Amino acid sequence: MDSDGDGVSDTVDECPDTPAGGGVDSQGCSTQQFCNQVDLGRYGSGGRFKCLTADWRDNEWRLFPEDCTIKIINWPWWKPENQKCAATERAD
Repeated sequence: MDSDGDGVSDTVDECPDTPAGGGVDSQGCSTQQFCNQVDLGRYGSGGRFKCLTADWRDNEWRLFPEDCTIKIINWPWWKPENQKCAATERAD
């Protein structure tokens, strides 16, 4: 059964209620749903955000894929609670 019609069986669909007509990954998540689940925590000595290394469909060769980006939702912008991981504006 595929309740949301995204082509991914409910038994493995990690993102129920995916909007109709959009692309999904193998877990049934749209780009936005995927990015919303990504932790903004920092990694490595460079302190880059994990959000910027998230690859929605595991199909990009780049060190920093272009699927997710950091969005500022409040000020001061440098505080983690004022940022979120969101899908980029590019189309897939």
